Amino acid sequence: MPEAIVPAVAGLGLGLALAGAPGPVQAVLLTEALRGGTARGLQALAGANLIFGVLLLGLALGLSLTAPSDAAVRLLKVVGLAALGCWLVLSGVLG
Repeated sequence: MPEAIVPAVAGLGLGLALAGAPGPVQAVLLTEALRGGTARGLQALAGANLIFGVLLLGLALGLSLTAPSDAAVRLLKVVGLAALGCWLVLSGVLG
């Protein structure tokens, strides 16, 4: 096997192994679908995929290559807290 594709083949094998095992996201999706039906399960699926897409976009833009500054970390914490707070309020009001 050519040296250039060895990392790609190893990554493919690791990806298949990790994708085959159920994890916390699958547990949340199953729980939401059982509690609220198909529509609620699909909403949870859309949310999980949206967050995954945002993470991939950040990685594609090279954000993982630079060390974050203190201001960037603080901003991420504040934005994350605001998003979690909004989600909790909305789920409490609507649910």
